[in-house]
Amino acid sequence: MPGDKGGLDAARFDPYRPDLSGVESLDLNWGHGMDEEDGRSFGLTYLYSIGDTGHESVAACTIAGLAPEDYPIAVVNEGGYTVDVIASSITTWLPCYLLHKVGGYLRTALYRNTRSWSIPWLDDEVKRLVSEEAALREALSGFGLPPAFDEALTAVFDLLRHNDTLTVSQWRPADLYAMVEPTGYVSAYRRLAASSGTTAADWTGLIRAYPWYNKPLFHQFAEFDWDASAPDAEEYQRFYASSATKVRSIGPTTVPVELAHEVFHRRLAHDADGVSGTDVLERSARLITRAGHQVELPIAPLVHDVAEQGTAEILLGEAYYEAGQRWETFAPDSVSRALVCYENALHQHALETEEWHWAALARVRELAARLGDRHYEYYLRDAPVGEAED
Repeated sequence: MPGDKGGLDAARFDPYRPDLSGVESLDLNWGHGMDEEDGRSFGLTYLYSIGDTGHESVAACTIAGLAPEDYPIAVVNEGGYTVDVIASSITTWLPCYLLHKVGGYLRTALYRNTRSWSIPWLDDEVKRLVSEEAALREALSGFGLPPAFDEALTAVFDLLRHNDTLTVSQWRPADLYAMVEPTGYVSAYRRLAASSGTTAADWTGLIRAYPWYNKPLFHQFAEFDWDASAPDAEEYQRFYASSATKVRSIGPTTVPVELAHEVFHRRLAHDADGVSGTDVLERSARLITRAGHQVELPIAPLVHDVAEQGTAEILLGEAYYEAGQRWETFAPDSVSRALVCYENALHQHALETEEWHWAALARVRELAARLGDRHYEYYLRDAPVGEAED
């Protein structure tokens, strides 16, 4: 029955999932799904395929405790099914996806312009995007954007047309994200990343406010890829930091130890740069142990094993499953902590073995029932049932 639909299948979200196959420059279609055979895509609700290869998708991150309209929307790479969150809601995803795409083009153009290179593919793709400006505006019309964004979009298309003379000061993506989702957590991250006046307290506040959104936390471990010898290098570093869609996991160890501890409470696949998300885990574990920081009992063995052996020497899927078990034993009211561990167990175990971690999935079902989140339980209806759940 239609009334039984939950999550993003509810009818109220239909206007935000239009057929975009006619706007070729967006590269969005329904030609491929996501591989759901072994659990590596667990927690993701497929929305669109990007291109014709099936290697990338747009998906919603289904998170227990969040209303469906607050599910993060991400670009998903099938290489490990890591997710790069680009929007705070399905109600803002398309304009954010367009900014994500334009940002990639302009970032490449700026880099090219500092070196006088030729990048033919960039010219071809920008021309295709600009030629479909009217169709893009029509596709965006159902997303309730303010008039100011329509005016700003005119300036963005002008930048695309003249990207060969682009300078750092002309592209201000944080301002555009603020127009699209003025109260969204993605735009809040963009504002902090773009500002030279952001304080440690600002970062900590954002990290604590949105425990399901990793980019502000992982940003603390980031080193941005820039060339100090290039013209306007200092300005380019700020441009890149405010525009990049991913952060790298190799960074200094000046991160407060409390934030390093927080890494072990997060979904590891979210907003990590591919499999190097485990580098964040190792860096955090070593920072914690060197500082002699007291670790919560349920995750203490995981932290110490990662610090001593590295992630390549342990089975992270099983280590996270055991951490979830300890949360349930020693802190049975910490349902969300245990649930994140089991979700990490599912993802990591699938990467390690190409199989489901059936015991972890069984615990996810049990905890979901305890939480009483009908939308999360609706998502779980399509998950397979294994031997541990029979």
